[in-house]
This record gives sequence, structure tokens and C-alpha cells, in this order.
Amino acid sequence: FSLSDHSSQKVLSRYLESQDEMEVIYALNLLAEWTDAEMTTVLIRLLNHSSAAVRQTALERLEKLHAAEAAGAVRLLIRDD
Repeated sequence: FSLSDHSSQKVLSRYLESQDEMEVIYALNLLAEWTDAEMTTVLIRLLNHSSAAVRQTALERLEKLHAAEAAGAVRLLIRDD
């Protein structure tokens, strides 16, 4: 498995955009060690997922990344709950 492989990226993108929480969490687990800015963007977008489990997983990953750019999105999420 390689993140630089275009076909792998397409499959992961499809899973990350899924409404099926298990597919999204599976993709996040595959990407657990990926730490670039693109991952932060994906995680911030997942804070709006319909599944609470996906939102929780995204928050945990953002915490691990110490992603300061996620602060605004996290505040909105907290305010909405």
C-alpha cells in the first residue's frame, strides 16, 4: 500500500467521503501515520460527518497531529452540540 499510488488515493478518497462510518474509519486507520497538511484538511471535513464515530475518530487524529488550523472547526462542532 502506497499513498503515492494514484489508484490507492482514489480508493481512499472514496472511502473517506462515504456515509458508511465503517468505511470512513477503515480509511482513517489506513492513514493513521499520514501527517501532511492534506490529511488535516480531510480530518477537518470529517468533523461534519453524519456519524458520531467518524467525528470522534477525526477529532482524535487531529489531536495527535496537534493541528492548530482545526481549532475553528472544533469550536464550531462544540458549539453546535
